[in-house]
Amino acid sequence: DLTDTLVKYGCQREKILLNPCGVDINYFSGLRPETTKDQFVFVGRLVMKKAPHLLVLSFAKVVEKYPSARLIIIGDADDSDLFIVTKDIIYSLGLEDKIELAGSKGRDEVRRIMLESRALVQHYVTAPDGDKEGSPVVVIEASSLKLPVISTKHTGVNHSVIHGETGFLVDEKDVNGMANYMCKLIEDPELAMIMGQNGRKHIENNYTQEKYIGNIINLIES
Repeated sequence: DLTDTLVKYGCQREKILLNPCGVDINYFSGLRPETTKDQFVFVGRLVMKKAPHLLVLSFAKVVEKYPSARLIIIGDADDSDLFIVTKDIIYSLGLEDKIELAGSKGRDEVRRIMLESRALVQHYVTAPDGDKEGSPVVVIEASSLKLPVISTKHTGVNHSVIHGETGFLVDEKDVNGMANYMCKLIEDPELAMIMGQNGRKHIENNYTQEKYIGNIINLIES
């Protein structure tokens, strides 16, 4: 997506190197229980392009079918308009006991919560001002932890998540589609485990720090 935008504004395609950031796959590893909790996790700033309010609407549909389901939203919980709206939606739908607004967490705590969860859920959209994600680091970190990812068909997510293999992708603002995939992974923990294993392999092959740094060194030396 970013490459196409640069070409649109006059950059020659052959001069562009697509080099998504890598993660420390040694740190982002660990043992996951064979059957994780019916728990989903979101990690990120509560801003428009991450659309936490749409994620809450999706999760509300999940709870209707699976009352034991839980969502942890990790990220800055300031008094921004979007945070207030998201919080109001949670309380108006009676989900305050099902959705935890956890605020900011340290790296180790985020990793622990991810390892205990069924999937990472991130509802990325193009913000009204045109702001978009690049290649979200949290998605790569989650896959490295063998955590399936449910997200949207948005910029670099289309490459870091393989639909049907390492997770599921829906159209932006498809609240029902995201809810259906969350329910699917609640119903089929074995599928979640397989997707997580596939995700780890995908990261090992394409998103390591060594690969990222190596591409930059090769570019400089060439």
